[in-house]
Amino acid sequence: MNQIKTNNNNQYNLTVESARKDIERNNSEINNQMLKDMATFRRMDYSYFLVSLILICFGLIMLFSASMSTSFATQDDNPSYYFIRQAIFSLIGLS
Repeated sequence: MNQIKTNNNNQYNLTVESARKDIERNNSEINNQMLKDMATFRRMDYSYFLVSLILICFGLIMLFSASMSTSFATQDDNPSYYFIRQAIFSLIGLS
């Protein structure tokens, strides 16, 4: 935004320099705010992570108890075959 100023002889000047400084200052403030917002966005919410971890552990226990006899009979006497497989995919999903 151009500003009107007077000089020593009371003549009006349109100056653009102060407007440029204002724009640069506003841009730097906006950039700083964006960086702060990005840092907050990347911060991990530990309560959601803890709830997800508890639910995954509960699901793994349920899977192990439900599929133990089936995997023992079909996967060469390995009762934890499906449990290990699901645990690997759960870890991949959490990362």
